[in-house]
Amino acid sequence: MEMVIKYVAKDGREFSEEKACLAYEKHIIPKPELLENPDLKALQNLCQEYIDFVDDDDEYHEDDDFDHHIFETAIQTFFGKDVWKWINGRRE
Repeated sequence: MEMVIKYVAKDGREFSEEKACLAYEKHIIPKPELLENPDLKALQNLCQEYIDFVDDDDEYHEDDDFDHHIFETAIQTFFGKDVWKWINGRRE
């Protein structure tokens, strides 16, 4: 029986099941390290947007999702854009 390839790992290795591919990638993607000179602009902009949002009585409400967006942006700012691949691989 021939293996049906559905998933390809970052290094090109092929897998028939997503779980196997993620488990493999968990071991090939190195743990992220803090960036030496992170670009803070996106995080600064998002924080300013949040302050402006809170200050606007017409828009502010309790059901905002800024805390989630600020957290994601902060993690990505300090560890790089691929940090979520590593985090999601570790959570599997």
